[in-house]
Amino acid sequence: MESENSNPTTKKVSTGLLIGIIVLPFIFVWALLKQGYSKKARIFGFIWLIMSVIYAFNAWNSDEDSTSPATNSKITESTSNEDKPDIKGNQIAIKQTANIGYFDVTVNSCTIKNAIYFNEYSKLGPEEGAKFVVIDLSLKNTSNKSRMMFEGELQLISNDGKKLVMDKTETVFEDGYGLILESINPMLTKKTKIVYKIPANIPGHLYYVPARNKTDIVVDCGTI
Repeated sequence: MESENSNPTTKKVSTGLLIGIIVLPFIFVWALLKQGYSKKARIFGFIWLIMSVIYAFNAWNSDEDSTSPATNSKITESTSNEDKPDIKGNQIAIKQTANIGYFDVTVNSCTIKNAIYFNEYSKLGPEEGAKFVVIDLSLKNTSNKSRMMFEGELQLISNDGKKLVMDKTETVFEDGYGLILESINPMLTKKTKIVYKIPANIPGHLYYVPARNKTDIVVDCGTI
């Protein structure tokens, strides 16, 4: 009598999923919890996730020393200080360069979009009550070794004085977008774009605050 194999057939990890786990383990490793993947695949996946978290944490701490189709519209740049809200920090304008510690930072432009379309498979579609702010950014590593940089945050000061802090960026799988676990070598410049989702119906003033900001630089992105 032939014995039946009671073990279910395990699913193979596809090439696309494997690449996703390697590049963005924080997002894709959870797919291994679906039924069908082997225990071995899950163990290796979560080991890689833990190693990625440890690497990011150590890279951050080691550099900090003692301091822990779419309708586009340009954001209106302010020309006077009278209408600007009172915000803490050393303010600079778009296209001005300032040093924030390990990096020289320049915001080349701030653009509002209702949607961002690259192709049929890569897009940020329109959402009710929301818009997207695209920060075109240049970062030059002025230190003597490779440094990791992060996205920073976007602040919206509404006309009634309320401050909204957007520190979550949108995930865009396109060249020239984002700063995910990426180090910049000494004296080299990284140009990228980062995307924030903001409420569509709250008028006010926008400020971009870079990460790893030892000099309290705040970039005035204008009014919306």
